[in-house]
Amino acid sequence: MVLFTWSGKGYLVPLSAALSTLSLMGITSALKITVPDEAITATAAMISGVFIWKLHFWLEQRKTNMTIVCDETGESVPYKAKHDFLWVPLKYWGVFFFLFGLVHGVNLLFPEWRLL
Repeated sequence: MVLFTWSGKGYLVPLSAALSTLSLMGITSALKITVPDEAITATAAMISGVFIWKLHFWLEQRKTNMTIVCDETGESVPYKAKHDFLWVPLKYWGVFFFLFGLVHGVNLLFPEWRLL
């Protein structure tokens, strides 16, 4: 059994990885292009990383009109939603996916370097 935890829009992390991989597989299949699976994985990870990174900053810039009022002091604080997957914020997932795809792609193109 697999357990995923997220808050806010964190569910888009695995969804974007799956959709970018399936989209690239469908495009290469439809165009009858033979591409190694490792190249599809690297490209999909970088695409997903950029999407998640942009999503994070878009969500951070959105203004919410909700406020939280402290019962004791009566102070009003603007509500800021958290967006994370497996308790890791979206921006770090974007960086992780992009760097994973980049390293995987370099290893594919230059096997003698073997970065990881």
